[in-house]
Amino acid sequence: MDNVAFCLPTRNIYQDNYQLAMELAIVPAADNKAGLTLKAANCMDLQVMSVDMPDTGVHHKSVRASLITHLFDVQGNIAKTPEMVVLIDEVNGIIEAYSLTQQENALTDVVYGQNYQTQLSEFNRQNKFLNTWLKNLKAQGYSADGLETCRWRCEPGAIGQGG
Repeated sequence: MDNVAFCLPTRNIYQDNYQLAMELAIVPAADNKAGLTLKAANCMDLQVMSVDMPDTGVHHKSVRASLITHLFDVQGNIAKTPEMVVLIDEVNGIIEAYSLTQQENALTDVVYGQNYQTQLSEFNRQNKFLNTWLKNLKAQGYSADGLETCRWRCEPGAIGQGG
C-alpha cells in the first residue's frame, strides 16, 4: 500500500467565528433590520443589529455588517461594552472583525486604516477577541430562543460566609 498523505479539512478563525455565530443564531438574525436580543439566565442582554456596511475598499457588496454589543450593569448604570462591528460573508461562511470599542467613552479601534490599509496586528487581535467572546457567550447559555441555564463556577465556601 502506498503511503498517502491527506489533509483533513481545517477551519480558520473566521470560519470558526461564523460557526459560533450560527450556533448562537447571530448570523441568520442579522438580516432582521429590527435587530436581535440574545438572553441568558443571570446575565445581561446581548444586542445584535444590522448597520450600514462600511466602505472598506476590499469587500464584495454581498458582505454585510452587524453591531454586537453586550450590556453590563456598572454601578447601577447600564453600559454597552464591548461593542463590535463585524463583517458577515454568508457566501464564504466567514465573519471578521471591523471595529472594537471595549470601554465606555473609549476610542474605537478599527481594522482598516487610511486608504483602506489593513492593520494586520489589530485585525488579528480583534478576530481572536471575537472568537473568545463568542465561545464565552455560548458557554454562558446565550440564546435567541429563550433562556438557558447559565453555567457559573463558584469557589467552595464563597457563598453564605459572613464578612
